[in-house]
Amino acid sequence: MVAVVANYTLFLCLRPNGADKVSIRWGVCGLKTDPTDPEVVAYVDLSKAFNAEDKEKLESLQQAQKTRFFAGGRAIGAG
Repeated sequence: MVAVVANYTLFLCLRPNGADKVSIRWGVCGLKTDPTDPEVVAYVDLSKAFNAEDKEKLESLQQAQKTRFFAGGRAIGAG
């Protein structure tokens, strides 16, 4: 996933890491070269905040799918 805003690009790379695990690597790209610049620090902090919120929602969804009441669909690419 890539998100582009006026001054920055946020990227996330998700990879399977087992049957029910995912590895995530993310970062921010921009024109500023100083990672301690207050604007850069503020954007990274914002990114961490909304990634934490997404993680919370996705983890609860993952737990909900483990219930006996969840009826999954067909796998992508399945006949």
